[in-house]
Amino acid sequence: MQRSLACLDWEIDFRLDRAMGDGDTNPLTAKVERKIDRRIVKAKGIQVYKVDNFRSVVKGYIYDCHVDLERRTCTCGKYDIGKIPCRPAIPAIYSRGMEVWKCTDLLTPYTTLQRGEPPMQNVPAEVKLAKVLPPKTRKSVGRPIKRRYESVEDKIKSSQGSRKNKKHKCSRCGTEGHKRGTCDLPI
Repeated sequence: MQRSLACLDWEIDFRLDRAMGDGDTNPLTAKVERKIDRRIVKAKGIQVYKVDNFRSVVKGYIYDCHVDLERRTCTCGKYDIGKIPCRPAIPAIYSRGMEVWKCTDLLTPYTTLQRGEPPMQNVPAEVKLAKVLPPKTRKSVGRPIKRRYESVEDKIKSSQGSRKNKKHKCSRCGTEGHKRGTCDLPI
């Protein structure tokens, strides 16, 4: 345990020196910075109507969007998925006098360390004390089965109509509906 903490301290120092050694004072990575710059240019002409301190309605985009800067969400969905402010969110951020980089999660390691965010190694006590048991079944041998939902087109194109009526019977437990390779009963 003592050695792993020393290694962690060394790694943090190394990454901090590396981030500072680049001479890059930007809080965002270059890729995220380019994305935000493109979105700023495309977001010109969008009107922002404040609802409260963090929420606002943005008009002038494809449709009216509701932006919540506290939760970092937008009804267009791009802010939720990419964790980078979308076109409607950027004017909402600027209307409040905030900086865009403070509303994103994709920061450089140096900025993350500067912010003083807790390290990922802080594990809650109930997780540390939880006892993890091995699974009750063995992993099936061979190639994993295909587990994907067939689309309507696949169902129409498939020529295996006669096999669909046949029920599978497991040779290990004897029940219908699955084969031996996917049997989940304890050994």
